[in-house]
Amino acid sequence: MVYIGLPTNPQFLRDPALRDPEAVAKVISVSRGQSGKNTEYLYLLEKALEGLGLGSADAHVTDLVRRVKALEKEEAEAAEAKAEGEVKRTFDPSQRQAHAEFPRNE
Repeated sequence: MVYIGLPTNPQFLRDPALRDPEAVAKVISVSRGQSGKNTEYLYLLEKALEGLGLGSADAHVTDLVRRVKALEKEEAEAAEAKAEGEVKRTFDPSQRQAHAEFPRNE
């Protein structure tokens, strides 16, 4: 299966300034179509191209995969840092006093 991006698609990057690889990677990393997540399609496309044999890999596709994976890693690290901050605030001694003022039903 091959996807052809048409200008009628709301995710189509009409502005040529937005078609640089980093901008394309950002769109792919957050987009989803009727067939599923765009990241999955990209990863499977790269694997299929590599599987065709010598010289069939596509440098543009491989570069997009690298960029999308880097974005996913950044997003995961940001989510982890946020969760860590929430846990620290929960167990922060200065917050215990604030929680102590709430009545408990024990």
